[in-house]
Amino acid sequence: MRRPLLLAGLLILALLLSACAGPAEPAVTGGPASPAASAAPGPADGTAAPEPTPSEAPVPSATPAVIPEISPSPTPDWTQGEEGELIIRIDGEEQHIPAYGREYLLREEPHLGFSMMAPKESMSTLYLTNAWYFPVLTGSETPAWLEMSFIYGTDADDLLPDFINAYLEFTEIEFSGASKLGRISMDETITASGTDLLVKAWLLNVPEGVFTVVLSCPLDRLDADLGLLSAMLDTLSLTM
Repeated sequence: MRRPLLLAGLLILALLLSACAGPAEPAVTGGPASPAASAAPGPADGTAAPEPTPSEAPVPSATPAVIPEISPSPTPDWTQGEEGELIIRIDGEEQHIPAYGREYLLREEPHLGFSMMAPKESMSTLYLTNAWYFPVLTGSETPAWLEMSFIYGTDADDLLPDFINAYLEFTEIEFSGASKLGRISMDETITASGTDLLVKAWLLNVPEGVFTVVLSCPLDRLDADLGLLSAMLDTLSLTM
């Protein structure tokens, strides 16, 4: 009788010990968590991370801070301004072209504009966003033209050396620094050429941005149009 009692006592003791033991730990089935999985999406309290505060510094833009309140047309009122002439040489002969001078507004406050003589009949005039364009009326698919613009929130050093890339894929380029353009002392001068185009650009630091002048002329129109554009630039002056 003692052996059955001993076995029953051992069985009761084993049951008591198993009831007191904790649950088994789960098996590890993978490696360590990835950085993306372990990173918290926000602060420790579980709230969303705050939005970053934008910088107060001005961002360079081709759009002026104040769009001029003007309504130019391709055929502006040429009777306003002084009457004069442009003198150019074509095929070795000096030609006098009737022209009219006027001021072209780029920005109202602070005031920024330029004045220049332009021919009445052989040139169009167009204003787009922040630039005045003066294409020569030749009927060509690629006319020669001048562009005067104001680029807000930058300076000439920041625009170089990539400024000219927006105008042509050049094969040759030269940076010649400061130069005189009409009555204006410009800070930077760039001359570049491609397979069929010559482009020159001048940059001048002005309050809150850069005043730029660009000349573009097809290589096969240099004799016919470059002299006219150069004569116009000889009369250029800045109003501030």
